[in-house]
Formats: sequence, structure tokens, C-alpha cells
Amino acid sequence: MLRLMISGLVALTIATIAASAHAQTPADEQARTHFESGRLYFERGEYDAALREFEAAYELSHRTQLLYNIYLTLERLGRPGDAADRLEAFVAASTELDAEARANFETRIANLRERAAELAREDEARAARERETTPITPPPDEGIGTLGVIGIAGLAAGGASLLVFAITGGLAAAEDSSLADSCGENAGRTCTEDDVSTLRTLTTTADVTLAIGLVLAAAGGTLLAIDLATTEEAPVAIAPMIGPSVAGVQIGGAL
Repeated sequence: MLRLMISGLVALTIATIAASAHAQTPADEQARTHFESGRLYFERGEYDAALREFEAAYELSHRTQLLYNIYLTLERLGRPGDAADRLEAFVAASTELDAEARANFETRIANLRERAAELAREDEARAARERETTPITPPPDEGIGTLGVIGIAGLAAGGASLLVFAITGGLAAAEDSSLADSCGENAGRTCTEDDVSTLRTLTTTADVTLAIGLVLAAAGGTLLAIDLATTEEAPVAIAPMIGPSVAGVQIGGAL
């Protein structure tokens, strides 16, 4: 009985839209064209295109029977929730349905709702399984932290201080040699306080910058080492470098 009713409804839809051949408005003619295209797409199994055409026809004509065609297409597309909505709208708008037909459609709507809920549960279960089987990616290495940044700053300041030491130490050595020729042992006279004031300033500056540079470099290297201690392999090695003619910071690493 329901199968015969469905066939009759489809035929009624065709007849209703076809009646617009005597088009009352351009919209009726356009709706009939969309319906015919949708029917051909549906018969060929091209349900996405059929749905598009049936919905366009309904937007133009608002004929109740088109809701049934849209429901059938949505059901074929595997969208039971949307299909139930359209079938429910069709039943609500169809005043000519008898009690038996209406009851049959209500049962069909309930079955569609149940199927939609089942699909939702299956999707949720599938997503949960994917979350369980997806390996947790460890957070990316954030690189040098706050202590490392402070350590690098200390090393840079220490390197700059040692550079000043190298310069002033060289100037002090040159000044000492000059004094030896002008007022020291080589000149046969004693240097005055004014003669050695420049040398003392350079020597003091060299001593102070050497001490500061060593302290800053050692502190910076220690902080950087602590910061890098959490990694399996420190990417860089940093150490102060002092020699007879050079002073600074030595940085090494492996690529």
C-alpha cells in the first residue's frame, strides 16, 4: 500500500509540475525545468545533482510534493537526518493524506531519526578510536630557555670585556716599552708620576676588564650549560678563550 502511495505521489509531483507548462509565471516555468532535470538526474543515480535541481524547483514553486522528491534524494545520499526533516515537512503540509498514510510516514520518520542517531554514534566511536590509536607527538623542542638567554647575554658581555682587556693590555705593553726608552732603565733616569700615569690607567683598566670578562664568561657559560642540560645532546659548546695575543669567547658545535 505504501509503495503504491509513493508511486502515486511521484506521479502527482510530475503531473503538478508539468501542469505549469501553461505557465502562469516565469517562476513556474523555471520550476518545471528544474524538476525535469532533477528527475533525469535521479533516474541516472546522480543524486547530488538531482537534489540541487529539486531544491531549486521547490524554492521557485513551493509545491508540497517536491518535498517528497527531496526526501527520497537525501535518503539515497545517506543523509537520514536531513531526509527525516524533509519528509516531516511534507507530511505536515499534505492535508490530503489519510490517517493510515500519515501513520506510515510517521513510522518512516522515526526510523530515519533512529538511523541518523546511529550514524552519529558510529562517527563518535570512530573518532574515539582514531584518538586512541594516534600517537601523541611530543611538543617541539623550544630551544634555549630564559637561563640560556641570560647565559648568552653574559657570555657576550664577558667577551666584550675580554676584548677591551686585550686592547688595553696591548696598549699598556706598548706604553711600558715606550717608557723604558724615555725615562726608564734604558734612558738612565727615573720616571715621574706624570710619566707613568697613562701606563697605570691602562694597566688598571686591563686588570679590571680581565676580571670582569672572566666572571661574566664563566657565569654565562654556567647558565647556558644548565639550560641545555635538559636536552640529550647540547647543540653548542661555549668557553672563554684567553691567550698571549687574543681574548674572547670560543663557540663550537656539531651539525
